Amino acid sequence: EDIQTQILKDSLKEINNENYQTMNLNMINMICSRMCKNYLNWVKKEYKNNLKEEFNAITAYYKQFDEEILEMTVNESIIMINKTSDFINKRRNELIIKNQ
Repeated sequence: EDIQTQILKDSLKEINNENYQTMNLNMINMICSRMCKNYLNWVKKEYKNNLKEEFNAITAYYKQFDEEILEMTVNESIIMINKTSDFINKRRNELIIKNQ
């Protein structure tokens, strides 16, 4: 998943280098939803009993997420993607600690 996140970030840097000024909502949403989906698949595989709780956390996050994004610059989009990655990593670490 870290490799996938880095590939997505590198793709965004390429877009930025090509002088695109904005990313559309669908592109931002696709990247962030893919990270969330991968996380939920991991939870299902490793911590199935916590899937509902984690699904609800992701759903609550996305409600906030939807309120924050309109048309963003590439740099703002990268910040949003990093924020999503940080959120998922925090949830993952808390889940691992909780189940040790």
